[in-house]
Amino acid sequence: MKTGIETGRLLTIDLQRLADSDSDDLPDTMFLGENGQGRFLIEQPILKTVPYPLLNGEACECSYSDESAVYIVPCKVHNRIPRGGEILYAMIQTGELERVQRRDNFRLPISLEGHMRAQSEAGYDIIDDPFETVDISGGGMALMTSHELDKTEDCEVKIALEPGHPLTIQAEICWRRNVVDEKVVKRWKYIYGLKFSEENSKQREYLAHFIFHKQIQQRRRAR
Repeated sequence: MKTGIETGRLLTIDLQRLADSDSDDLPDTMFLGENGQGRFLIEQPILKTVPYPLLNGEACECSYSDESAVYIVPCKVHNRIPRGGEILYAMIQTGELERVQRRDNFRLPISLEGHMRAQSEAGYDIIDDPFETVDISGGGMALMTSHELDKTEDCEVKIALEPGHPLTIQAEICWRRNVVDEKVVKRWKYIYGLKFSEENSKQREYLAHFIFHKQIQQRRRAR
């Protein structure tokens, strides 16, 4: 078995204890090589954000990504050796390398809180309301709000992807669907389909990485 990782490459490796639902991101990890018998070495800085390093014998998954896919290597820790400000992990590969194709148009069903702001041509606020996402992709999203807007409005949305790290992105409203508000009698809510602006390349890349990470988490939970 082979990992398919180039020796000496700097990676951000996601070490996932199979007993946990969450994972530890280990940035600036260097892949030191493999011996062709399912064993490989990685080296990573000792980080305060990872207070509990993987222990000898723990089963985990190492994953890394490029522009087209994420690669997942099932493994376990054979040995860990602290040295200076780094930890050297000797890993044993326990299964075949899996490649999950990256799809920019993949829509992730997820409920996230956000805020929508739209202005008229004169610069007056038409809407400045909270919303909840229905699904989201690297190119757009569907959201639900109590405010009615025209389909052709441009807007700015701020999404709370992670605590303390909101993402602000420009978008265009492409479609609207009315739904009954289940909490309030005789009141409508509105679901809007948004297309993100092509100018928001960095925000869209960050969003695509977030969606990709959530896909992997869902895949693990489904096992």
